[in-house]
Amino acid sequence: PSNLRGWLTVTAMRPLAGDPLDQSVFSSRLGSEADVAYLDCLPGRDMPRPTVAPHAVPHRQIDQFPDTATMSDLSAALDDIVAKNAARLQYKLSRYEKHNQAIWLQDVDGGNPATGKEGEIGHFHPSDGSMHTILSPSDAKQVIDKGWGELHSMARFKRIFPTDTFLMLYAPAKPEHVPVIKSIILAATRYALPVHDNQLKG
Repeated sequence: PSNLRGWLTVTAMRPLAGDPLDQSVFSSRLGSEADVAYLDCLPGRDMPRPTVAPHAVPHRQIDQFPDTATMSDLSAALDDIVAKNAARLQYKLSRYEKHNQAIWLQDVDGGNPATGKEGEIGHFHPSDGSMHTILSPSDAKQVIDKGWGELHSMARFKRIFPTDTFLMLYAPAKPEHVPVIKSIILAATRYALPVHDNQLKG
């Protein structure tokens, strides 16, 4: 909450925050039976990582904001994923971001248990254009290595988040970034669906 209690909570969490680029939190799961790579070879993000606010929550970048047209392109890309797969996906409020929309499975209980069976695939931050989502360990590694995102600094605490690959995708700094981010969200969606029934239209 935006009050003294909220400020005290955020301040208390700061010393617990981990390194958002430290992949050791999930490296033991790379190549495991539950680890499936859905991303093709991503290009490297062609600019430095954005600056991210120092507090653990809210987890937001504070520069490299997209312009209005690029934000519209990103919104349209996400809408396209949901519209083409409406029998399996829906928009609802995020359970983490109580005031922001998220892409959810229609069948929350029927998803891949490796994601924590939370049903929420990813939510969007209108304030900066970034997103939070959950990826397989192999896909998370590629996204971090290629500069498209970083782990949430509290992802190692499963009482807070359902998995150690809960990460932030940086906002698209230019229109050419939007298709890459869309491909990452498609990979996150396939990872959230049942392992043997996760094909999407997209």
